[in-house]
Amino acid sequence: MSKVLENAEGGEMKPYIVSTEDIMSGSPRISGRRIRVLDIFTRYRSGESPEEIAQAFQLGLDEVHAALSYYFANKEKIDKELEDRKDRIKDSKEQHSSKL
Repeated sequence: MSKVLENAEGGEMKPYIVSTEDIMSGSPRISGRRIRVLDIFTRYRSGESPEEIAQAFQLGLDEVHAALSYYFANKEKIDKELEDRKDRIKDSKEQHSSKL
């Protein structure tokens, strides 16, 4: 059972991060969007500010901060997803490399 959080004014907080098995292979993402936590963190790691990321993805700054917070709270899981993705890309390139 999920718990609905409340903001300081007593209103319900939007669930920012969701994971749905049939969307983006279950990768944690911004609710209602196909933007993964991994996508946001990758840009942050490359030096973009949260404000720049929000503008690039047309997100609210609160959504970007929620994604970064989720990453740092689940760093091991997201880092494994990133490594698995790199391995799949490497394997695909090796299987389909040009002989030219």
